[in-house]
Amino acid sequence: MQIGSCTDRSGDAMVDLHSTSSTPAQQPTARTELPSATDRGTDAPREWGLVGRYLPDPSLRYTKVAFAGPTFPRVVAMTLASFVAVAMVVVPLVQLAATRAPSWWTLAVVPGVALCLELWRPLRARWHELRHKLPFWWAIRTVDIGLERAVPQPGTLLRYEIHLTARRPIELQSLQVRLVFWEGWLARTRLRWLRIPYRTTEKIGHDLSRHQVHSLRVPKGEHAVVRGALPVPLGRPSEHHRGKTKHLSYLNVTVTLSTGRAGLETHRGNCPHLITFPWI
Repeated sequence: MQIGSCTDRSGDAMVDLHSTSSTPAQQPTARTELPSATDRGTDAPREWGLVGRYLPDPSLRYTKVAFAGPTFPRVVAMTLASFVAVAMVVVPLVQLAATRAPSWWTLAVVPGVALCLELWRPLRARWHELRHKLPFWWAIRTVDIGLERAVPQPGTLLRYEIHLTARRPIELQSLQVRLVFWEGWLARTRLRWLRIPYRTTEKIGHDLSRHQVHSLRVPKGEHAVVRGALPVPLGRPSEHHRGKTKHLSYLNVTVTLSTGRAGLETHRGNCPHLITFPWI
């Protein structure tokens, strides 16, 4: 048994899916012609819509994937560190203004100012990421990704299913399923003001193929299902950073949700899922 769907893509009307008997589609061979690189960004999934419940496909392996982004304890720890840095500046200055006599605490002003400047940009970025993550975590919490159990071969199609359950009503501007190629390496950098050297992980990625659904409204307790197949490249994508320290290449299937209304800020949430290819 497999779930069928009926969707009006020209508008926002969604028709409930129903259970229908069907045979699994035959997997294309390595000679299957794939869409050109310019067309992959506009491809639509095979079917999508709302269902009261869904029947898992036994040929797929399902995984619960959480939304990426900083954890709340980490953001709180960085916030407390910034408060300490501000206190290192404010307390000695207040004491100096009250007593009119310098003390050893006055020396804490210089590292306090430098620490405030160092923490300002990363703390602002973490709160920005957390603010974009919270609406999806509050309404959906996790996304179920179903991928083929067999290792995908170059030149074939990678079948997928995306299932999400709305714990609270949510209206999505778009839902994207992306096959992303990533490169990561270990870089050496310094703090902007304190000039203390440290190592950090840099990474850059680009989409190999992408499917997109527009205007998906999910009422409370309902399931949204997106089903399709992403084209797998025939060859290994070009690597532009090979040779750097601890260089690493990998792929993942990323589900990107966007929500928001016209004229308001758009929130984006990413659910990456690491996969293995023969040429990785």
